[in-house]
Amino acid sequence: MLDEVQRLALRNELTKVVDDLQPDDGVQVWRVAPSATELPDAAGPLLCNPGETVNPWVGNPTIARNNYLDKFRTPVLSQLDAFIRGISSLQSPIMESVQAIALRTFDRPEYRSVSEKALVLASDMIQNTATYSQLHAIEPFDKFERSLASKKLAPHLAGVRVTLLYIQRPLAPSYKQHIEFWQRYFLSAGASLERVIPVAGMSH
Repeated sequence: MLDEVQRLALRNELTKVVDDLQPDDGVQVWRVAPSATELPDAAGPLLCNPGETVNPWVGNPTIARNNYLDKFRTPVLSQLDAFIRGISSLQSPIMESVQAIALRTFDRPEYRSVSEKALVLASDMIQNTATYSQLHAIEPFDKFERSLASKKLAPHLAGVRVTLLYIQRPLAPSYKQHIEFWQRYFLSAGASLERVIPVAGMSH
Protein backbone atom coordinates (compact mmCIF):
# COMPACT_ATOMS: atom_id res chain seq x y z
CA MET A 1 0.00 0.00 0.00
CA LEU A 2 1.12 3.55 -0.68
CA ASP A 3 1.46 5.97 2.20
CA GLU A 4 -0.06 9.45 1.94
CA VAL A 5 3.25 11.05 0.94
CA GLN A 6 3.67 8.61 -1.94
CA ARG A 7 0.08 9.03 -3.07
CA LEU A 8 0.60 12.78 -3.32
CA ALA A 9 4.02 12.41 -4.96
CA LEU A 10 2.73 9.86 -7.46
CA ARG A 11 -0.27 12.00 -8.34
CA ASN A 12 2.05 14.97 -8.96
CA GLU A 13 4.27 12.90 -11.26
CA LEU A 14 1.33 11.43 -13.19
CA THR A 15 -0.32 14.84 -13.51
CA LYS A 16 2.90 16.15 -15.05
CA VAL A 17 2.87 13.27 -17.55
CA VAL A 18 -0.69 14.18 -18.58
CA ASP A 19 0.04 17.91 -18.78
CA ASP A 20 3.10 17.29 -20.96
CA LEU A 21 1.08 15.47 -23.62
CA GLN A 22 0.80 17.26 -26.92
CA PRO A 23 -2.40 17.90 -28.92
CA ASP A 24 -3.57 14.73 -30.70
CA ASP A 25 -1.59 12.50 -28.30
CA GLY A 26 -3.68 9.60 -27.02
CA VAL A 27 -3.52 8.10 -23.53
CA GLN A 28 -5.03 5.06 -21.87
CA VAL A 29 -4.78 4.10 -18.19
CA TRP A 30 -4.25 0.44 -17.25
CA ARG A 31 -3.88 -1.31 -13.93
CA VAL A 32 -1.53 -4.25 -13.38
CA ALA A 33 -3.59 -7.44 -13.32
CA PRO A 34 -4.38 -8.80 -9.82
CA SER A 35 -2.89 -12.19 -10.72
CA ALA A 36 -0.89 -13.89 -13.44
CA THR A 37 -3.98 -15.74 -14.66
CA GLU A 38 -6.01 -12.57 -15.30
CA LEU A 39 -5.65 -9.93 -17.99
CA PRO A 40 -5.22 -6.28 -17.00
CA ASP A 41 -8.23 -4.04 -17.52
CA ALA A 42 -8.19 -0.54 -18.95
CA ALA A 43 -9.67 2.11 -16.68
CA GLY A 44 -11.45 3.57 -19.71
CA PRO A 45 -11.14 4.07 -23.47
CA LEU A 46 -8.13 5.64 -25.13
CA LEU A 47 -8.62 9.42 -24.90
CA CYS A 48 -7.14 11.86 -27.40
CA ASN A 49 -5.81 15.22 -26.27
CA PRO A 50 -7.84 17.88 -28.15
CA GLY A 51 -5.47 20.65 -27.04
CA GLU A 52 -6.45 23.52 -24.78
CA THR A 53 -5.66 26.45 -27.04
CA VAL A 54 -7.15 27.66 -30.30
CA ASN A 55 -6.56 30.50 -32.73
CA PRO A 56 -8.93 33.23 -31.40
CA TRP A 57 -9.58 34.34 -34.99
CA VAL A 58 -11.18 31.03 -35.90
CA GLY A 59 -12.28 29.55 -32.55
CA ASN A 60 -13.38 30.26 -29.02
CA PRO A 61 -10.52 29.91 -26.47
CA THR A 62 -12.95 29.36 -23.59
CA ILE A 63 -14.76 26.55 -25.39
CA ALA A 64 -11.44 24.96 -26.36
CA ARG A 65 -10.18 25.09 -22.76
CA ASN A 66 -13.41 23.62 -21.37
CA ASN A 67 -13.38 20.89 -24.00
CA TYR A 68 -9.81 19.98 -23.03
CA LEU A 69 -10.70 19.82 -19.34
CA ASP A 70 -14.04 18.02 -19.65
CA LYS A 71 -13.17 15.48 -22.33
CA PHE A 72 -9.52 14.81 -21.59
CA ARG A 73 -7.65 16.11 -18.53
CA THR A 74 -10.37 15.62 -15.90
CA PRO A 75 -11.39 12.05 -16.90
CA VAL A 76 -7.75 10.93 -17.26
CA LEU A 77 -6.80 12.31 -13.83
CA SER A 78 -9.93 10.74 -12.33
CA GLN A 79 -8.85 7.34 -13.67
CA LEU A 80 -5.35 7.88 -12.26
CA ASP A 81 -6.75 8.85 -8.85
CA ALA A 82 -8.68 5.57 -8.74
CA PHE A 83 -5.45 3.73 -9.61
CA ILE A 84 -3.50 5.51 -6.86
CA ARG A 85 -6.14 4.59 -4.27
CA GLY A 86 -6.16 0.97 -5.42
CA ILE A 87 -5.51 -1.94 -3.08
CA SER A 88 -2.32 -3.96 -3.49
CA SER A 89 -2.58 -7.65 -4.40
CA LEU A 90 -0.52 -10.61 -3.24
CA GLN A 91 0.84 -11.25 -6.72
CA SER A 92 2.57 -8.69 -8.90
CA PRO A 93 2.43 -9.85 -12.53
CA ILE A 94 4.24 -6.87 -14.03
CA MET A 95 5.69 -8.76 -16.99
CA GLU A 96 2.40 -10.50 -17.79
CA SER A 97 0.61 -7.14 -17.65
CA VAL A 98 3.14 -5.38 -19.88
CA GLN A 99 2.91 -8.22 -22.38
CA ALA A 100 -0.91 -8.08 -22.42
CA ILE A 101 -1.06 -4.27 -22.62
CA ALA A 102 1.40 -4.28 -25.51
CA LEU A 103 -0.80 -6.74 -27.42
CA ARG A 104 -3.97 -4.80 -26.64
CA THR A 105 -2.60 -1.37 -27.54
CA PHE A 106 0.72 -0.95 -29.36
CA ASP A 107 0.32 -4.09 -31.46
CA ARG A 108 -3.28 -3.45 -32.52
CA PRO A 109 -3.49 -3.00 -36.32
CA GLU A 110 -4.81 0.55 -36.08
CA TYR A 111 -1.90 1.64 -33.86
CA ARG A 112 1.03 -0.17 -35.48
CA SER A 113 1.83 2.76 -37.74
CA VAL A 114 2.01 5.24 -34.84
CA SER A 115 5.62 6.41 -34.70
CA GLU A 116 5.68 7.86 -31.17
CA LYS A 117 4.73 5.31 -28.51
CA ALA A 118 5.33 5.64 -24.78
CA LEU A 119 4.69 3.48 -21.74
CA VAL A 120 4.67 4.98 -18.24
CA LEU A 121 4.81 2.45 -15.39
CA ALA A 122 4.10 3.48 -11.80
CA SER A 123 5.22 0.49 -9.75
CA ASP A 124 7.77 -0.93 -7.34
CA MET A 125 8.74 -3.15 -10.31
CA ILE A 126 9.05 -6.22 -8.09
CA GLN A 127 7.75 -9.02 -10.34
CA ASN A 128 6.15 -11.73 -8.23
CA THR A 129 4.31 -14.68 -9.79
CA ALA A 130 4.77 -18.44 -9.87
CA THR A 131 6.39 -18.10 -13.29
CA TYR A 132 9.03 -15.63 -12.16
CA SER A 133 9.61 -13.73 -8.92
CA GLN A 134 11.97 -10.98 -7.76
CA LEU A 135 10.57 -10.94 -4.25
CA HIS A 136 13.66 -12.35 -2.57
CA ALA A 137 16.45 -11.73 -5.07
CA ILE A 138 17.27 -10.21 -8.46
CA GLU A 139 19.11 -12.64 -10.69
CA PRO A 140 21.36 -11.39 -13.52
CA PHE A 141 19.36 -10.60 -16.64
CA ASP A 142 21.53 -12.93 -18.73
CA LYS A 143 20.35 -15.85 -16.58
CA PHE A 144 16.72 -14.74 -16.80
CA GLU A 145 17.00 -14.32 -20.58
CA ARG A 146 17.97 -17.99 -20.95
CA SER A 147 15.02 -19.16 -18.86
CA LEU A 148 11.65 -20.52 -19.93
CA ALA A 149 10.03 -17.63 -18.03
CA SER A 150 11.74 -15.12 -20.32
CA LYS A 151 10.40 -16.82 -23.43
CA LYS A 152 6.91 -17.04 -21.93
CA LEU A 153 6.78 -13.43 -20.73
CA ALA A 154 8.55 -11.61 -23.57
CA PRO A 155 6.54 -8.57 -24.77
CA HIS A 156 6.67 -6.85 -28.17
CA LEU A 157 7.51 -3.18 -27.57
CA ALA A 158 9.35 -2.11 -30.71
CA GLY A 159 10.11 1.60 -30.60
CA VAL A 160 8.30 2.20 -27.29
CA ARG A 161 9.82 4.77 -24.93
CA VAL A 162 9.46 3.68 -21.29
CA THR A 163 9.35 5.81 -18.16
CA LEU A 164 9.37 4.26 -14.68
CA LEU A 165 7.82 6.04 -11.74
CA TYR A 166 9.70 3.88 -9.26
CA ILE A 167 7.87 3.27 -5.99
CA GLN A 168 10.34 2.47 -3.24
CA ARG A 169 9.79 -0.16 -0.56
CA PRO A 170 11.72 -0.79 2.69
CA LEU A 171 12.81 -4.28 1.59
CA ALA A 172 13.32 -3.44 -2.08
CA PRO A 173 16.24 -5.01 -3.96
CA SER A 174 19.37 -3.07 -4.84
CA TYR A 175 18.19 -0.02 -6.79
CA LYS A 176 21.08 -0.12 -9.29
CA GLN A 177 20.78 -3.85 -9.89
CA HIS A 178 16.99 -3.67 -10.17
CA ILE A 179 16.99 -0.83 -12.69
CA GLU A 180 19.72 -2.47 -14.76
CA PHE A 181 17.61 -5.63 -14.96
CA TRP A 182 14.58 -3.74 -16.25
CA GLN A 183 16.71 -1.69 -18.62
CA ARG A 184 17.92 -4.93 -20.22
CA TYR A 185 14.39 -6.36 -20.17
CA PHE A 186 12.92 -3.46 -22.13
CA LEU A 187 15.89 -3.34 -24.49
CA SER A 188 15.40 -7.02 -25.34
CA ALA A 189 11.75 -6.22 -26.13
CA GLY A 190 12.76 -3.50 -28.59
CA ALA A 191 11.97 -0.63 -26.22
CA SER A 192 14.14 1.91 -24.45
CA LEU A 193 14.02 2.76 -20.76
CA GLU A 194 14.46 6.50 -21.02
CA ARG A 195 13.70 7.75 -17.52
CA VAL A 196 13.48 6.41 -13.99
CA ILE A 197 11.87 8.78 -11.49
CA PRO A 198 11.98 7.63 -7.84
CA VAL A 199 8.68 8.53 -6.16
CA ALA A 200 9.11 10.33 -2.83
CA GLY A 201 8.14 8.51 0.35
CA MET A 202 8.11 4.82 1.24
CA SER A 203 5.33 2.31 0.62
CA HIS A 204 4.48 -0.60 2.90
